[in-house]
Amino acid sequence: MERGAALFGKATFAMDRGYDDNKMFLKLDELGQDYVIRLTAKRKLFFHGKWVPATQLRNQRKDKLKTTLTYRGQKHEAYLFHVKVQITASKKDIYLVLVYGITEHPMMLATNKKIQSKEDEVNIALTYFSRWRIEEYFRCKKQMFQFENFRVRKLAAINALNFYITLCMAFLAHISMKSETNTLKVSIIQKADPVKEKVHFCYYQLAKGIFGILSYAKEGVRLWFRTKRPAYRQLCLKLTA
Repeated sequence: MERGAALFGKATFAMDRGYDDNKMFLKLDELGQDYVIRLTAKRKLFFHGKWVPATQLRNQRKDKLKTTLTYRGQKHEAYLFHVKVQITASKKDIYLVLVYGITEHPMMLATNKKIQSKEDEVNIALTYFSRWRIEEYFRCKKQMFQFENFRVRKLAAINALNFYITLCMAFLAHISMKSETNTLKVSIIQKADPVKEKVHFCYYQLAKGIFGILSYAKEGVRLWFRTKRPAYRQLCLKLTA
């Protein structure tokens, strides 16, 4: 968090329930950062002069904003509601944003970002949902490149391995941003022979497709390309002849 604050000045930290900790709220307040943190069922909030379980507020809300949200690649008819509360850590006014209709139990999102309109309320939910792509990024990194299955032990070697895998992921991201009619992208996905034709996160398909294409390179990809001989070599060949 300190590194993020140093790099970006002010950022919004989107965190899952594992980060619902008073120390996290205090640290983010200290750094002057915004946050959207999903609360656990154990969390208590200060509301109307008394401490109440967050689940009680979740179950009492009735009037909600209806909207369509995309979560984990699927569209859902969701209902949103927000209320001003205080957290046990800093006792500063924050907002509890409740998201109904997506998960089995409504999501409880705590944020210190200002909510002044319906769009702000929706943006809080979208900020938290953006975590899905980050989770898929790391999952793809582990599954497609076997990032956890390495033999090196030194930190410098691990960092070097992570750097090169990150470059590969950046290459996949670069291809994924091309249009759906791009010849290279279409060819790679066809080689992957995917079960689903259209997905929101296509890194797996691209990685599998490139792996399938490169599997034909028995002597390295260097021999796939014709190189122009230097002029001095052509001259030597003529003199020899």
